[in-house]
Amino acid sequence: MQTENNAAGKPAETSQTPKTSTPKPGVQQARLNQTVAAILEDEDSGFGKIDFDKLIPILNKSLGWIIVFILFSGAAGYLYLRWTRPVFESNSIIKLDVRQRAEGILTAGMGGFGSPDAEFDKNLSGEIELIRSSLTYNKLIDRMPLNVTYNQSGKFLFSELYKTSPFKIEYEIKSGAIYDTPIDVEIINANEYILKYKMGAEDVTDKFKFGKYYENDYLRFRVTLTGYYNSDHNGVRYFITINSRNQLLKYLETNTKAKVLNANANTLQITFADFTPEKAQDIVNNIDSVYLYQTLEKKNQVNIQTLKFLDDQLDTTARRLEMSEAEVENFFKRNKSLDMKASFTKSVEAVSDFQKQKLELNLELAQLNDLQSLVSDNRDVRQFVPNMRYLKNKDLTTMADKLNDMQLELQSMLFTSKEGSTAVKLKKQKTDAYRLELLDVIELTRKETYKSIEEVNKRIKEAESEFETLPSQDTKLTRIRRFYALNEKFYLLLIERKAEFGIAKAGIVPDFSILSSANLPTIPVSPQKGSVYTIWIIIGVAAGIVLVVVRYMLQDTVVTMKEIEKNVAAPLLGVVPVYTKEKLRVAKMVVDKNPKSSLSESLRAIRTNIDFLNAPPEPGRARIISVTSTVASEGKTFIAINLSGVLALSSQRVIIIDLDLRKPKLHLAFDLNNEKGMSTLLIGKHTVDECIAPTTIENVDVICAGTPPPNPSELLLRANLDVLFDELSRRYDIIVIDSPPVGLVTDGIIVMQKADLPIYVVRSEYSKRIYLKNINKLVKINGFTNMAVILNGLDKFKTYGYGYGYGYDYYTDDDLPQGFNISWIKNLMAGS
Repeated sequence: MQTENNAAGKPAETSQTPKTSTPKPGVQQARLNQTVAAILEDEDSGFGKIDFDKLIPILNKSLGWIIVFILFSGAAGYLYLRWTRPVFESNSIIKLDVRQRAEGILTAGMGGFGSPDAEFDKNLSGEIELIRSSLTYNKLIDRMPLNVTYNQSGKFLFSELYKTSPFKIEYEIKSGAIYDTPIDVEIINANEYILKYKMGAEDVTDKFKFGKYYENDYLRFRVTLTGYYNSDHNGVRYFITINSRNQLLKYLETNTKAKVLNANANTLQITFADFTPEKAQDIVNNIDSVYLYQTLEKKNQVNIQTLKFLDDQLDTTARRLEMSEAEVENFFKRNKSLDMKASFTKSVEAVSDFQKQKLELNLELAQLNDLQSLVSDNRDVRQFVPNMRYLKNKDLTTMADKLNDMQLELQSMLFTSKEGSTAVKLKKQKTDAYRLELLDVIELTRKETYKSIEEVNKRIKEAESEFETLPSQDTKLTRIRRFYALNEKFYLLLIERKAEFGIAKAGIVPDFSILSSANLPTIPVSPQKGSVYTIWIIIGVAAGIVLVVVRYMLQDTVVTMKEIEKNVAAPLLGVVPVYTKEKLRVAKMVVDKNPKSSLSESLRAIRTNIDFLNAPPEPGRARIISVTSTVASEGKTFIAINLSGVLALSSQRVIIIDLDLRKPKLHLAFDLNNEKGMSTLLIGKHTVDECIAPTTIENVDVICAGTPPPNPSELLLRANLDVLFDELSRRYDIIVIDSPPVGLVTDGIIVMQKADLPIYVVRSEYSKRIYLKNINKLVKINGFTNMAVILNGLDKFKTYGYGYGYGYDYYTDDDLPQGFNISWIKNLMAGS
């Protein structure tokens, strides 16, 4: 054999060596260059853009997980709703009296700062702060049964038994440590119950009888049954909490809201949130009642103080009047005289006028003292101003009203600014300075009033001195009658004034009216099922999107046919689906065992495409097909073996040659000995006949790689390889070469130069996208214009495509399900 090869000489070598390694000139090369340039240009222009050919398979692949995420999120939303207590809100609407707005407008018109609307907004803010103040909360706690909370434990949640508890506790606190500590109560029967609580490291558990008092280190208590008890409550676990005042204040402050509902309509809305709708309704109603009481109390404060002063003066004057009456009676008894001189009438009336002036001055002094007390204590003087009727200095009213405006401005500023801010400090300094100025004016007015009183007293003494010139008895009688008359007039005047202030007190009404009483909520405001499910589903969708984005960012492998068609200059010869019939440790011939499978059908399609893509060889010359890839494990050996089988089924003689001399695998596929083969054949150690081995398929023979040589590249460059191809061409119609990977060594390129049709195998979801550039490089630089690409391992459940493979299932008989069909589960998890 060796002699025949050598005898062939140069002409045989020249005629056998294909010229495919040299680029063909003309139109074909120009079109090829344009195609490669277009691909490169498309790669540059697509930088930073979304590759939908890459994204859609990832979406398809991730669809199952997205569904799982959404289902998981829906389940999480359900569990959240199941384990979360619903919150109910009750609210009422109150309307402030429009007269208050008129007072604000009047005040602004008298020189106050800001517009009338601004003044009224301050009033609204002040009322909101009053509603949400500790003063209101403390009075609310005193009015309502909030000191003890009764709860019933459930399977998942607990519920409060507001006013419906089957038992109640009466207690006296001995130690504050028991406050805010849960106390478990279990009703045994109508006579006994078990009480448990933990105090520090101490667990207290004991059995008690209903209706009896018990005492320990923390409290003295008695538990009694209520009308809500029945035998169904036996064995049910309850727990109670004795709430401290601080805890209740925090609870009310946290859950109470007050806001301006409509500033133009002067309406406020009071809202309270709680887990129990009846409790929320009661608290809102009681807040309205407490606010009403505080408003009336605030407006009556001046009248109450004035009436107290008048009552004190009435008591004193009544005693003086009684003394004067007794003195007149005693005088007449002693002197037995009823004669009164008319000349003294005018003097008596003058003294009476002076006494009246003195009374008015005393009333004015009393009101000055009250005003001074309010201003000194920095309290609200707004309600005091309308009652200062005895003040002659009208500037005090204006100054007091202005001080109140400044206090309101400071209070409003504290709502939006911190107490330590510069603006607040300046405003506070200005208010304090104005308050001190008002106190100075009040003090000056008081001094003037004292001087006026002293002046009136002086005139009274002067009038009284005139009586010394009269006869002693007449003078004495006159003096007695005069004091009697003065006390009588003063007493009647006090009664008149008391009646006036009593009428004023009775006529005071609150500055607001309740437009809408607290409602009983039936729908919880939190959690809302629609919102919760929407949020959780959005979270699930977001998790799916994150998964898609991460996979998109990390996806660097070829998946679909479109990626090859778009990015590779060489034509796509066909696709080979993933083989799922059995797990193959090494590449095997499977088309003979599964002739109707989708794999076999795809290889038949490739066989047909080869005839269209590559022209038949010259007579007497075999068609040489090389199969290569970028790296190992892309399936080139599997494709070479099974493509050979399909070609042989069309009555063509096929021989498979393993030229992957560095890592041969062909002998493993056919269970052959690899001691002789291409390596020993090329060095002349063995002949062709010695190296050719038959296979189980008719018309298919194989030549293994042989013992791995130390110099595979140099061995492939020998002329013996061309002589071998000439020899095999006389015996076979097609020569299929299992070539080395071109991405690792240059052996594959040497073999591709000998082939009529170099086939480049790309494995779906394994081959890197950057490998496609290597194919373009082979086409453009190395001139493999006749090269074609096969996409191997395409999973129809994970990818999409068109054209190829749509009818595989029609021909399949080996993929039919046996027994229980779990393909739908695979489809879901694989993203079908």
